[in-house]
Amino acid sequence: MPQLRLQQLRRWYGHIRDLGVNTILFGPLFESERHGNDTINYRRIDRRLGDMNLFAEVVAELHEHGFRVLLDGVFNHTGRSFFFRHLREHGPTSRYAAW
Repeated sequence: MPQLRLQQLRRWYGHIRDLGVNTILFGPLFESERHGNDTINYRRIDRRLGDMNLFAEVVAELHEHGFRVLLDGVFNHTGRSFFFRHLREHGPTSRYAAW
């Protein structure tokens, strides 16, 4: 089974630190349909990267190495399967109709 992308980051901690970097920016990070900027769930890590448990481990390790961690939410980019699907299927009765 191939390593998830977040697992692969672990081997680079020392090199990144040696470059003088002190902050890691993650983005896009959340579950998406195809390419990362088509988010479908802001409460899940994209399965191509890992999962919430792995992400929590990596963030803890980065903090132990002295890195700050920033998340780029890309909240103005969503995929067609976000809540829009519910709107298409339910129209004015959708719980999101007033959004």
